[in-house]
Amino acid sequence: MKSRERNEWSDAVARQIKAERAAASMTQKDVCQASGIPEVTYKRLEAGSRVMAEDQLAAILGALRIPASTFYARVEGRVIADMHLSAEESTDLWAAIASRRASPATPATDASRHDAGQTGS
Repeated sequence: MKSRERNEWSDAVARQIKAERAAASMTQKDVCQASGIPEVTYKRLEAGSRVMAEDQLAAILGALRIPASTFYARVEGRVIADMHLSAEESTDLWAAIASRRASPATPATDASRHDAGQTGS
């Protein structure tokens, strides 16, 4: 089962959703209507008081017309900026992220298989 506990990443996702909505000049109600998410739920998601499920995030990104890859890159940038790293540390971290993305068997992939009931041999 995937964790739905608040953490640094989920907080950054919520802050980025709010920033993306503002950049798109959309109201919370606009996003709710376009995504099909109830307004009270959306407000909690954007405030970070509730962790988004994958389907909710996909619906919101669709409403905002933002590709998931673009959004995740922006969230990563936000997390790194929040860490207050030096330029060298930031470069090293981005290199580590890039190499992990290139790796065919990441822990996230293995966890996804487990969640779907497909365990490796």
